[in-house]
Amino acid sequence: MLGRIGIASGIIVALVLTGGVVMLVGPGLPAGDMAGTPTPSPTLMPTPVKAEFALTVLCGSGGAVDFPGEGTFAYASGATVDLRVRPDAGFQFAGWTGNAASVGAIENPYWIATRICVTGDYVITANFVPLQ
Repeated sequence: MLGRIGIASGIIVALVLTGGVVMLVGPGLPAGDMAGTPTPSPTLMPTPVKAEFALTVLCGSGGAVDFPGEGTFAYASGATVDLRVRPDAGFQFAGWTGNAASVGAIENPYWIATRICVTGDYVITANFVPLQ
């Protein structure tokens, strides 16, 4: 079997070549080959894609998040967001923690100024430690 998958009007459509028979398989398409012979076909349902995700930014004691600030923000899927922290006097930035850091969504979780690619709902915390 040789096949090709494409997207037509936001719906996944498969062009399947089986034993020389060409079939279009997809939601809303009648089952059958190009000759009109009915053929069983699987029902393909479009997978809903979440268009927007929540980024919750928290801050531990010893500093502040200058950008985007503390709180919960909505971003389009795949958006790149700048992150910038400012340690208080006597503290240094120790890094970002949370589910975004654990999946590698933050460019470098130890930089004071970095970026995050928002591809899910994330909760991140800016952490600071006293200078030694």
